[in-house]
Amino acid sequence: MAHEQIKQSVREQGFDVWYRVDYLDNETLGSPEVMSVIGKNYKWCGPYNNCQQLTVCCSSTIQVGMMRKLSEQIGLPINLFTDVAQTKDFISEKGWGNH
Repeated sequence: MAHEQIKQSVREQGFDVWYRVDYLDNETLGSPEVMSVIGKNYKWCGPYNNCQQLTVCCSSTIQVGMMRKLSEQIGLPINLFTDVAQTKDFISEKGWGNH
């Protein structure tokens, strides 16, 4: 359901380009089924749908490892962080808040 909601939201906004930032909490470990849906959605976000970069703030090293593996599997680079402040600094440095 979230996959379809994200796609619909992106279509409705009509952005020329956009950036995706996800914050994963301690509850988000991801079963194989969940990771499959996330991978499918991240792959959809790629250059064919004008997403310029994917950034994920993980709350555990397990999530970092899972996201690295997912990045390799779908062939898209994902900026990974484990600290919310660092993630926000990255977003600010990129100027994404200005779009």
